[in-house]
Amino acid sequence: MVVKRLLRTIFEWKAMGWLRFGIFLVLARRERGRLRSTAALFGFQTLDHENMGDLRSSKPYATTAFILGTGASVNEVSDEKLRIIQAEFSIGVNQWIFHPLVPDVYSYEVDPDPRLLAALDRVEVREKLPKILFLAPSKVEDFLNAENLPEFLRNVTYFYRRVNLLTRVPSNIGKDLRRILNLATRFGSRGVLVDNGASIARLIALMIELGFRRIVLVGVDLHNVEYFWFRHPELLKRFGIDSFDTLQTGSRHETLSARTRPFRVDTYVEQFEAEFRDEVEILIESPESLLAQKIRVWRPGAD
Repeated sequence: MVVKRLLRTIFEWKAMGWLRFGIFLVLARRERGRLRSTAALFGFQTLDHENMGDLRSSKPYATTAFILGTGASVNEVSDEKLRIIQAEFSIGVNQWIFHPLVPDVYSYEVDPDPRLLAALDRVEVREKLPKILFLAPSKVEDFLNAENLPEFLRNVTYFYRRVNLLTRVPSNIGKDLRRILNLATRFGSRGVLVDNGASIARLIALMIELGFRRIVLVGVDLHNVEYFWFRHPELLKRFGIDSFDTLQTGSRHETLSARTRPFRVDTYVEQFEAEFRDEVEILIESPESLLAQKIRVWRPGAD
């Protein structure tokens, strides 16, 4: 145990950043191979350098990317802000599928409830035809979940994988991310995104890779586990659904735990924002969000 702790200490030295970077690339290459073979087996395309631009093709002029989470603060977003979100680029996370606002991209992880993907089969989605960014599961059998994806969206669905940062020291987060994203923005992540075990972690990185210089987090509350449909059950009832299990337990969002991820998500976002502050604005929409204690609040017209 003493030797193991010593090796970890050495591994976390700032001078070892290039070693951590090299190992990350090896892991990413392995995940890329798994992604291609499994996606080909089920007939889906993978996110790569050539088609990366397809994600924002509907809004090539957009300068701001909105990452749409599913917290209760979504219900407090003003009409003015909603108009800005619709005019700019947006990517809705997981159960955002139930929200009336159709984003430019849906980011989806496998959910055991098939009703979530089934809810995409509606008029407004057919009209806008958003892209689908599908986190490829680790188990091949979980790919069967994709069978619930409406047929009209299969040609605009992109599978990808993820690799977590290797460091466990918060002060290393920023520099380790910079090495990875410098490479990704030059040559493309080729279907494997840097992650911290949370959707917003890898989506912030992806938005930077796509060239956005302002990223706003909406509905990322963290301080509770209330979702936007809790006070508006009619948003589910229009799909014939009375309730939907979010798999969250406790009183705070599970991404605030570092038991199953390298860092608490608020620590990760704080260090991310601090490292890239001079090049990219990373903002939070709700002043009530736990992240409002870590990063700046988005105030339209205050630029």
